[in-house]
Amino acid sequence: FAKTLGIILLSYFVFVLGIVKILPFSRLTLIFSLCLFAIINWFIYKHDKKLPPTNYNLQPILMVIIEESLFIFCLFFWTFIRSQEPSIHGLEKFMDFGFINSLLRTNYFPPKDIWYSPEPINYYYFGHLSGALLIKLSNIKASIGYNLILATIFAQGVTQVFSLIINIIKRYNQKLSQFKA
Repeated sequence: FAKTLGIILLSYFVFVLGIVKILPFSRLTLIFSLCLFAIINWFIYKHDKKLPPTNYNLQPILMVIIEESLFIFCLFFWTFIRSQEPSIHGLEKFMDFGFINSLLRTNYFPPKDIWYSPEPINYYYFGHLSGALLIKLSNIKASIGYNLILATIFAQGVTQVFSLIINIIKRYNQKLSQFKA
């Protein structure tokens, strides 16, 4: 959940800075925000590091490796699927791609409406902003980035479901062992 939570928090931070027109939605702002978040996390890590060491358990590290491997596998799998038909025909793909392009072109929020450009987008676009943020940060073409965002959403969904199920099973086994004892 940390990967998804990190994207959401970064998106919200950039959104707030852009809505109040403090910093523009640019690659430099995103890099600055990431560095700021990294410094905050470093201080939190250093603060928690002062706790006395306990028995070192490899099980959490193994779970991280398994979940990251699952994420990479699902990302590559869905990227392969999308590469077979990368067009934006069907469903709401045209609108999603238009919103992401509008967000990529804007400096401050809300971005211009793709159908009536003098007006701002009158629709919820935070999910599109999260995708546009990753596209802008990685500095790739929007058409390629859109399909990679779809693959990322799939991979995050599979990884989060896996994590939830593993944690439910773990809690169930703990409760079961308490009743047996």
